[in-house]
Amino acid sequence: MNEFGSIVVISRGPIVPYGTTQLRCVQPMEYLKSKGFQVRSEDLHHFTPRPNEIILLHRTLGSKHVLNLVKYAQALGSLVVYDTDDLIFTQKGVQYLSKIGLKKYSKERLSIEKLIIECDAVSVSTSTIESASKALNSNTYLVKNALSYSFHEKAKHKALKSRLNDKVVIGYLSGSNTHNADFQVIEPALLKILEEFPDAVFLSVGPVSISEEFKKFSSRFQQKPFLPYDEFQDIFNLIDINLVPLEINEDFCQAKSELKFIEAGAYGVPSICSATVPHKEVITHGVNGYLVYDDSEWYEEISKLMDKNNRVSLGEQAKLTVLTHYSPKVRSNDWEELIKKISGGQRKNSFINTNLISLRFQFYKFFARAYIIVKSIERVIRNGIKGKKKL
Repeated sequence: MNEFGSIVVISRGPIVPYGTTQLRCVQPMEYLKSKGFQVRSEDLHHFTPRPNEIILLHRTLGSKHVLNLVKYAQALGSLVVYDTDDLIFTQKGVQYLSKIGLKKYSKERLSIEKLIIECDAVSVSTSTIESASKALNSNTYLVKNALSYSFHEKAKHKALKSRLNDKVVIGYLSGSNTHNADFQVIEPALLKILEEFPDAVFLSVGPVSISEEFKKFSSRFQQKPFLPYDEFQDIFNLIDINLVPLEINEDFCQAKSELKFIEAGAYGVPSICSATVPHKEVITHGVNGYLVYDDSEWYEEISKLMDKNNRVSLGEQAKLTVLTHYSPKVRSNDWEELIKKISGGQRKNSFINTNLISLRFQFYKFFARAYIIVKSIERVIRNGIKGKKKL
């Protein structure tokens, strides 16, 4: 099946069962194991390459330690694949991240760009990222995000809600604290909907800055905090309409995946989405969802879904789309196909002297681990000082 001994998945930080590592580390590991591959995860700063493995580096930086790790692995006959689900390596991408407060990426962009060039292949989650990555590494492959096995099983057996209650719950699921600008896209339309439709309820889930104006709607405005992944799925039993606004003129937002459409669609909940490239690839307007090309259109599209028949029709088609194209079985095939393609590709740096590159790798690995220890000690000291000040 595979000339390589095993597949190793490594992320920049801890691999946790939510967020980007859930989608691009945990789930791909599950998919590949289902296909019979030997797969394991490793900590970046403790990992030492072995011969003839496939190493998946998820969103790691191109530090001297990591670049030497890549060269050492390639010298041992292993293949290294860089994986990202965000546009974190282009100038426009990091400019947007700086605008929303994530300025560290501006300093890190060039190192990520260099790492993408050095890797044997790149895997990405959207066609927008694929195009940008191919300018650096022609061996770039699109493997879209999809449902986990647990999410799929739970949603698959859930019948479409009968919607017998007299309220229509409109949901916005922010997912992280970086979506304030996205939410501002739909605020005016939501306020108008709540004013004009007495049966409308707005539910916000996750950290997002919301106008004080919503409070005047009392019980028709509800908020829930960020939820763990295993609890998050239950939200789709509560909402009737799913809103996915993005700043459509930003390259970074054009590269965001269609994940929110996928998750809601699995439960038969129709979505209204900003017309980004990934959304346009999956949504047929008026059939399995609505696309919004201009901020002024949000009110009109939400109004359409206040009609129960429209919600049920679009929800059924969204569910069919998701279970047909975004199931674990489908995505397992895609990841298996990726492994086959890169296994047969041309290898980089296999001519390098392994003894020399091994010494360089161990040298930079030592200093990378020492740096982490020093930073951990500094953090403990800072927290201790803060604690004393509080006392």
